[in-house]
Amino acid sequence: MRRIPVLDAVLAVFGLLATALAAELWLTWGAWPYLLQTLVALGLAAALLLRRVFVLGSAVATFALLAAMALIVLTSPVGMGTSPLLLCAPLTVIALTRYGDTRWWGLAGAAVAVAGVPVSPALRLNRGAEPIEPFAGWAELGWMLAAHVLVVAVAYLWALRQREIADRHAAELTEVRDREAARVELATARERNRIAREVHDVVAHSVALIRVEAATGLEIAETEPGHAQRSLATIKETAGEAMTELRGLVGVLRDSRAEKLIPAATLAGVPALLDRVRDAGPELVTDVPDAAALSALDGRLDPMVRLAAVRVLQEALTNAVKYADHRTPVHVALATTDDGLQISVRNRVADREPAGAGGFGVSGLVERVGSVGGRFSAGRDGGDHLLTADLPARAGSEDAAVPGKGHE
Repeated sequence: MRRIPVLDAVLAVFGLLATALAAELWLTWGAWPYLLQTLVALGLAAALLLRRVFVLGSAVATFALLAAMALIVLTSPVGMGTSPLLLCAPLTVIALTRYGDTRWWGLAGAAVAVAGVPVSPALRLNRGAEPIEPFAGWAELGWMLAAHVLVVAVAYLWALRQREIADRHAAELTEVRDREAARVELATARERNRIAREVHDVVAHSVALIRVEAATGLEIAETEPGHAQRSLATIKETAGEAMTELRGLVGVLRDSRAEKLIPAATLAGVPALLDRVRDAGPELVTDVPDAAALSALDGRLDPMVRLAAVRVLQEALTNAVKYADHRTPVHVALATTDDGLQISVRNRVADREPAGAGGFGVSGLVERVGSVGGRFSAGRDGGDHLLTADLPARAGSEDAAVPGKGHE
């Protein structure tokens, strides 16, 4: 329900003043028309107060009370004068047009107001001792009728214009809210995808190595206890690093500061990553800068680019551990270019892939590499599986190549 505006409260006070004048005439002269006029004026004051709260009800009451006022003036044996509450008619037309449920309400109100013009009390005035009668001059009467119709028409057209402006403004606000809701939903979806990529890259790589090392340890526990101990040590180290990364990721999610929203990942840790993969079984042939060069490279790369490079290597090597033919080496290359970094991992594909192979790794890398303005591809190259990524030194616009089908 709408609140009563200040303007309507002022108009109601104005109506009460008109009621007080009518009451004074009744108390002074005691004529019954003045008493009825007082009651009508009181009702019109109430209708003015509620014209925007109960639009239709107050409009019906206003027109009924104005009709009663016209009847009182028409039948009164004494001069009644012209009440300023006749302005309730155009004010009611404004309320119906501007605040009615449909525009037809305003049009119907204007039609009723115009239909009541010929019996308006303003057209019947007391001419001193002469009986109350219509204006003697038809020209004067015509001007009065035209003035009444003009006031109603202006009220209706002004209110209609105000309604159109309000409707257009409401439509614009709705459109803005819808766009904002869509933007928030898109941002939320992107953030969910980003979190999903981080969790996948942290967990999938570590779990894959742990699984391979555990299987190896079980196979050789009795025959090669030394090797089995190294497998257990690798499992411990990998699990510890995974827990550290997961804690860091959770910390990122809890921290609202923008500079903390990039998980820590450095190329300086690539040699240790390669050692763990070697322990898991595959033979690696690497063309990777030494630890000092990688540390220097960390300082030149944008943090998001550095993170993408580490995740690409982790995913590619994880897939090599799970799906490569371990009888042939896995070739890993990481080279700097004039404008960034180039990564490639090639491995021979096993004759049969284990059941359940596939996931979200490659699709996540497409999004991750594309988000920093790099290009990514992964797929079959003859009997091999080739994964490549070209990364800029600084994060740019999203423009990733569509990958071929391959392990994820």
